[in-house]
Amino acid sequence: SPLAAGTQLQFPADLASYPTEEQLAAQVAAHSGPGLEAETGRNGGEITAYIHAHYAEDLSYDQIGRRFHFHPNHVNRLLRAYTGCSLHQYQVDIRMKRALELLVNTRRPISRIAESVGYGDPGYFARLFRQRMGYSPSQLRRYLRPGEGGPEEGGAR
Repeated sequence: SPLAAGTQLQFPADLASYPTEEQLAAQVAAHSGPGLEAETGRNGGEITAYIHAHYAEDLSYDQIGRRFHFHPNHVNRLLRAYTGCSLHQYQVDIRMKRALELLVNTRRPISRIAESVGYGDPGYFARLFRQRMGYSPSQLRRYLRPGEGGPEEGGAR
């Protein structure tokens, strides 16, 4: 409500006891920080769980935004704050880790592994795997199973 005409404002005797503008800004930042971190953690965790569940699909910020009712730019900011990387980088990391597990623990053909982790082109998958891991899928297979043959050894077991 507005002050009535002639109202005297009361100031404390000791103004030094009141926080400065800088101190107030620091208090606001301190109180809003954990809330923002909590939002990033909660939503970032939900988004990354969704990406892990759907890593083999073609994902986009738009698609994830629709799923979680966020603007795509907000999804980008949350994901970068939570993981330190973009959707594409995060998804490729998940795909490569899963491909590595399958190469080590199964005898599936490399072309089927590529397809199962979201790459329709086995050649592109092999190039990307080599860039990320430092060796090709077939080199890994030869190292793990010397004398068993080429990159598609083991058939579709």
